[in-house]
Amino acid sequence: MNRKLKKLEISDIAILVAISVLVLIVSYMLAAQLYDKSHLIPYGVLVVLFFLLLESGVVCCYSFLDKLSSVFTKKQQKDPSVMISDVKQDEQERESGIYRQSETDSIAEAEEFKLKRQNVIHDYIFWAMAPILEEEEMAALWLEYKEWLERPLYKPKGRNWKWKADKDVRNLDARHLTWNIARRMGLGVDKHCAYTTELCGKFINNLFPDLCKNTDWFTLSKSLTADPEKGYIKIDKPDSKTSIAFHYPVPSEKEEE
Repeated sequence: MNRKLKKLEISDIAILVAISVLVLIVSYMLAAQLYDKSHLIPYGVLVVLFFLLLESGVVCCYSFLDKLSSVFTKKQQKDPSVMISDVKQDEQERESGIYRQSETDSIAEAEEFKLKRQNVIHDYIFWAMAPILEEEEMAALWLEYKEWLERPLYKPKGRNWKWKADKDVRNLDARHLTWNIARRMGLGVDKHCAYTTELCGKFINNLFPDLCKNTDWFTLSKSLTADPEKGYIKIDKPDSKTSIAFHYPVPSEKEEE
């Protein structure tokens, strides 16, 4: 009994004392009513009997409610379904965080690669075309290829380009240039690549009407890599399936200065 009382909190004891006082008052009232009807049992004895009876009932009710509350609390703490649910929620949040981070990193990496590839192609076009096309035409030519890199179905604006006077430029050079670029975009390597030989043939035919006046896009598409070592621009195959680099002497920073 002493051990149980030691476990009681101060608030519980205060409640029990308050209830005991009310029980004592009620006991006096009940004893008075019964004593008025019969003096067989002394008044003091009646008070004690009523108090003990009511107090026992209060203690039993309190004990029952305390045990019920303890059982419910333990069940909540030890309920496997609740614990498993919490673990699953934490695991789902952790997995979701990993997924979002990986997705963000993947998108950023893809965008970085696209920008790097575009810059590599930009520099290659300027280097490859410098011997045969006037410098004033380079910006316009790059804009057409840049649009094509962003939109494979883009139809370029053709024009009679200003070729250098001493150069006999043919559509062979345009075919080689375009294939070299399309290969870095995945032509013949990536099965999901939007750049096909037919698309290359149409692009060349539209962009260089002066060089393609005696042929059609279908013929061009079937001969993109013909005579790979002829012309001013040679076929430049990547070193591997994932390489985007071209083979030409890129000027060093020291030479540029």
